[in-house]
Amino acid sequence: MDLLIAFQSSLPRRSFSTSSAIATPKETNRRSPVTSRSNPHRRRWSTLSGGSGSIPGSTAGSSPSPSSDGQVHLHVGMQVLLSSANEMAIIRYLGTADFAPGLWLGLELRSPKGKNDGSVGGRRYFSCRPGHGVLVRPSRVTYRGINGSRLVNETS
Repeated sequence: MDLLIAFQSSLPRRSFSTSSAIATPKETNRRSPVTSRSNPHRRRWSTLSGGSGSIPGSTAGSSPSPSSDGQVHLHVGMQVLLSSANEMAIIRYLGTADFAPGLWLGLELRSPKGKNDGSVGGRRYFSCRPGHGVLVRPSRVTYRGINGSRLVNETS
């Protein structure tokens, strides 16, 4: 109870009539353009990121730079979307697999929607928490809306 009193006493005092303190659902959803512009706590991403155009919290591994030919290619450390599960993942392995020909991606999922821990058929392709790993074809992922099969380096 003392905590509630201390919290209430730190707030600025305002007096409302009973009728003005209750907002209708229609009023609750509206935003006043003057209020949102004058609020010092609301800032644009460009202000928070120093105006450099980078996304706050991004890492060097998840924001690839274009290769020498000007195209972005899938690589280890890149963050992609696993389309079938609608789940964000990080590429932990890119290469061939023993169980089938062709190029495979080893993905570490954010949540335990995977099938393994990076080991398939007794071979370890990468390491992650149990249930967070999956090996898929590049066509099963997208990067910024582009299908992964279009972002595979031809020499891989």
